Amino acid sequence: MSEFYGILTTVGAAVCAQSIETGLEAKITTFVIGDGHGDVPRPDATQTELVNTVFTGQLNSLSQDKTNPSILIAEAVLPAAIGPFWIREMGIKTADGTLVAVCSMPPQYKVATEEGASGTMVIRMNVIFTEGAKVTLIVDDSTVLATRNYVDQKVSEEMAAHLEDDDPHSQYLKEEEADEKYLQIAQNLAEIKAAGEQAIAQAKENLLIPQDITQAIAEHEGEADPHTQYLTNDDMQVYIPVGFPLPWPGATPPAGWLKCNGAAFSTALYPKLAQAYPSGTLPDLRGEFIRGWDDMRRVDRGRALLSAQKGTLLAFDGYSTGYPRSLPFPKLTNDTDPFNGDDFEGAAPDVHTTEIIAERNGVGTVTGGYNAVITRPRNVAFNYIVRAA
Repeated sequence: MSEFYGILTTVGAAVCAQSIETGLEAKITTFVIGDGHGDVPRPDATQTELVNTVFTGQLNSLSQDKTNPSILIAEAVLPAAIGPFWIREMGIKTADGTLVAVCSMPPQYKVATEEGASGTMVIRMNVIFTEGAKVTLIVDDSTVLATRNYVDQKVSEEMAAHLEDDDPHSQYLKEEEADEKYLQIAQNLAEIKAAGEQAIAQAKENLLIPQDITQAIAEHEGEADPHTQYLTNDDMQVYIPVGFPLPWPGATPPAGWLKCNGAAFSTALYPKLAQAYPSGTLPDLRGEFIRGWDDMRRVDRGRALLSAQKGTLLAFDGYSTGYPRSLPFPKLTNDTDPFNGDDFEGAAPDVHTTEIIAERNGVGTVTGGYNAVITRPRNVAFNYIVRAA
């Protein structure tokens, strides 16, 4: 027989027999370490204590051997802080302090921290229990240390169990369960919709709403313009087309409108406005009068739409045949800007020879030998704007 081995004590064998007979578990809780008083002792079944106990601690783990189910592996962890002492014997005890197994061990010295070198020591003890005995480990989680080998083994076991599990993530629906639940939801929604429609119909019936009223309401809701007494956005195009200039009493036009100030606009942004003003430039109506287009009437010959025209002086000569003659006259103000030759376009064609003597006096009026001179009508200033779209 090897010098180092372990056995069940007589009391330990009795504990196993009682577990088999009653079905109750034998609860292992602690381990003990001894120095054998300087010698490696031979385990004795009649032992109730080690030869010389030097340390008692919480058992770290108790696992079943994979190749032999009758063998249990008891693991003890000796923290770095304990010691110093020699290790020559080891035993495990139940919760009530009964020594159920004992073994001899090769001498090992447990170094203490104050000796200048220390480390955690892991000791394992294999114990053969009677087949059929139920042995469990009762541990205090606050004192158990997880060794690297234990962690690796535990991770491997958990991962294998996870992969083999038919439903490892029970918090999620399986595909077949999801399809069934979604189908049920769709059916519920259809039933709710049908119940709602039935409730509406029943409510109408309860309120004694005649069929013709219901039909009238449906027709009213289905009409594109059920309230013809009100203007719609489409009506704006009929009554105020895009590009139609309107006088506005404010300096800033309302939203959706632009000033007629000769500015360019985006034809892409305002395609309807571009139909009225293809050049992409608005007419400049600031300080201008609007005149009707001649359109081949021959009253204002040679005019194109949106063309500008300078001002003229109209005179009535008592010595002539009496019809008016005009002299283009673009500027007549009482400011400090003097008259010059560029202000006149030249006399309009006329069979009569007319002489006009004009001068600027202190109040900015024009004097001459005519019966009357008309420079501009009375007026009120407005801001011309157009609707942009």
